Amino acid sequence: MNIAHLSGKRTQEALMQTIERIRRELVQAVNEKKSFTDDEIVKLSQQLDDYLVTVQRETYAKWMVSAAAYTRTERLDA
Repeated sequence: MNIAHLSGKRTQEALMQTIERIRRELVQAVNEKKSFTDDEIVKLSQQLDDYLVTVQRETYAKWMVSAAAYTRTERLDA
């Protein structure tokens, strides 16, 4: 999954909605099948992992940009 070309608040909201939808599907599938090794459950789990990693990477990237901007500001004030 590559959503690098997308940005903005709307995309973040859509990403979070997708994560929540997959999470609900995963819970439902586990409750119905009772087996964590079922192909559908493994597929949903992997999809959820991919989306969560994407959110983590975006959050880290934003944090790094903020930290760099803060560091530059601190140097200018010195």
